[in-house]
Amino acid sequence: MKRLSDYGSCPAAVAGASFAGTECVAVFSLEEATNALQAQHFDLILLDIAVAGCDPIGIIHIFRALQPRIPVLVFTRLDENVYALPFIRLGDSGFLARNAPTEEITHALTLALSHRRVYLGEFLIKCAAWLASGE
Repeated sequence: MKRLSDYGSCPAAVAGASFAGTECVAVFSLEEATNALQAQHFDLILLDIAVAGCDPIGIIHIFRALQPRIPVLVFTRLDENVYALPFIRLGDSGFLARNAPTEEITHALTLALSHRRVYLGEFLIKCAAWLASGE
């Protein structure tokens, strides 16, 4: 299994998670990311949407054009309350704060790698419950 990060740090390592047999490939530019995606298959993209001077929605479209079924987990310092819903609507696999506890990072990575579930933080769970209630 491989993961792609566009910001140079791998949350799996931060989490000390049990992701044996995985590789975190850190990239530092859109060009490096697209070259990596063209060269090999990845199981997950970890994306920091706070990268200066970039259009994160455009970047996600570029990534999906190269590997259409790849899950994207947004891992950022930006506020979930403001930024999470637009990215979940794009079909991302979750939105995770960089200062999240280790257990939360591990859980989000596990869900995103399963390709079956979306990781929702506390704010998104509350939004989903509110929408489901029809209020």
